[in-house]
Amino acid sequence: MNIFISHSSEDFTIAKRMCGLLEENGYHCFLAPRDIRSGHEYAEEIMNGIESSELMLLLLSEKANNSPHVLREVERAVSKGISIIVYKLEDVKLSKSMEYFLMSPPTWIRAALSWRGF
Repeated sequence: MNIFISHSSEDFTIAKRMCGLLEENGYHCFLAPRDIRSGHEYAEEIMNGIESSELMLLLLSEKANNSPHVLREVERAVSKGISIIVYKLEDVKLSKSMEYFLMSPPTWIRAALSWRGF
C-alpha cells in the first residue's frame, strides 16, 4: 500500500519518524520533501505522490490546519476519492476550509501518547 503523508513543514521530524515506522512495516510512503525528485516541478511531484497513493495520512497540528499547502493536498485526496486517516498531534479546532474537506467522516486517530512515544 502506498501512503501519502500530509504534514506541515514544521512537523517534518514527526512525519519522518512516522514514515520510518510505516516503511519498517512494509508500507511505502510518499514524504515531501524527501520524495521530490531533483529537477522536477514540486507541485507536479506532490500530485503524482497523491495520485499514486491508496491512503493519505494527515498529521494534524495547528500548523497543518492553517497551511494552504496541506489544505490543497487534502482537497486533492478528497477529489480523487483517496481515504484519509487523520492523526491528531494536538488538539486543533479545524479551520472552516479543512472542516469542509474532512466533513465526510475520515478515520480519526488521536495520538494517545506524544509523538515521542511512537
